[in-house]
Amino acid sequence: MKEYIRNFDISMGFLSYYLKNYKYRIPLGGIGEVDYERIINLVDGHVKDKLQICEIGSWTGTSSVLFAIYARATKGKVFCVDNFKGNSNLLASAKKHDIKAILEKHLKKFKVEEYVEVLKMDSSEASLKFKSNTLDVLFIDGEHSCPGVKKDIELYWPKLKVGGIMIGHDYFHSTVKEAILEIFPNHKHERYLKGKTESSIWYIEKRR
Repeated sequence: MKEYIRNFDISMGFLSYYLKNYKYRIPLGGIGEVDYERIINLVDGHVKDKLQICEIGSWTGTSSVLFAIYARATKGKVFCVDNFKGNSNLLASAKKHDIKAILEKHLKKFKVEEYVEVLKMDSSEASLKFKSNTLDVLFIDGEHSCPGVKKDIELYWPKLKVGGIMIGHDYFHSTVKEAILEIFPNHKHERYLKGKTESSIWYIEKRR
């Protein structure tokens, strides 16, 4: 519980900093306080020494900083996979701004950059860098089309250790939900609410 509170306070500090210093006019993405709380609640149950985390879709780092805090605490590593080209409502921002540089600025602000390796490439290319059964935590928040989500899950699920956890964002996007249920037809989404706000975080633990 102490670890949960500490990481929640630090990550909320980052979110507060991010919003107050928001000068780039770039879409934030949908990760907010209730999603942070849900992610922390899930990752806390899988903490171990030298935690290995891979994040598919980092953008400007609203979730990257949180995962890097865990990597720092466990002397582990976060791999941030993003081609930084954007898609949908992010395309214009990707052309106008150096998104990777903004991500790196945020990592440095919270003194976690040494625990992060940024892989500027498509998720398919990055998947070749990971051996099977090497990741403890996998976070899926890249391309949101059904084929895109399915591709990321299918490529990275074998990289996850037995006992590891795959966490994702935007469960309520119809294409994301469709992809999850096509691969895991028995998946039952576990709702998580704070007041009237519901988190869009989904997860699946690797049992075998």
